[in-house]
Amino acid sequence: MISWQFEDDLGVCQVRVSQRGKTQIKLRVRERHLIEISAPKQVSAQRLRAFVSEHQHWLYQQRLQLSLHALPQQVWYLGQPLPIQMRPVNSNIILNQHECVLADNLAQPYLSLLQHLQDAAATILLPRLRALLPEQYAQLDVRLSAAHSYWGICRPQQIKLNWRLIGAPVDVIDYVCVHEICHLAHPNHSAAFWQAVAARMPDYREQRLWLKQHGTAIMQSYKSLNHRLE
Repeated sequence: MISWQFEDDLGVCQVRVSQRGKTQIKLRVRERHLIEISAPKQVSAQRLRAFVSEHQHWLYQQRLQLSLHALPQQVWYLGQPLPIQMRPVNSNIILNQHECVLADNLAQPYLSLLQHLQDAAATILLPRLRALLPEQYAQLDVRLSAAHSYWGICRPQQIKLNWRLIGAPVDVIDYVCVHEICHLAHPNHSAAFWQAVAARMPDYREQRLWLKQHGTAIMQSYKSLNHRLE
């Protein structure tokens, strides 16, 4: 991967290049200290640096706007809205029942936090989904998604869970897993589908209500960290 850094009065900024673009060079400001470029493989590093230089004013304005926005105050994790604190600690990121602590020497703290949460999602969500799958679906493809419009989706050979579901309590996570699993036999929301959900999780209405009440707040807390996976 091609990458470099430059420094201006907004601080040190890292430029990362993904050479998976098809025809155009595209810029995206992820954070005040992080710019990403998508470009075709044949574009040289020299041309990429020149492209950044040509768009220096626009990039500066975008980064300035990010620096003026209020910093994220909290993040949802396993059902709790945790206040974000920055202080000198031995670990880069600490998540417990009361707070989310970021080491104050992290160059890109919010990007690091999101990567940490995505890793936690892979470690927690997918094993729970696999454990709940009936034996006949043991080989089903299960993975995470970065969608903004659904918590889970079921296709004939695949179930995807939104990685941001890591913000919900374990019982709610299990409800979403059961919901999608029941869609394997009932690809709709018929009475038979809800009967199947109730058979596996009699209190599913409580979990469904919790997600309706708090789902938007979970999504917003991650959005405020100014990073998307798409």
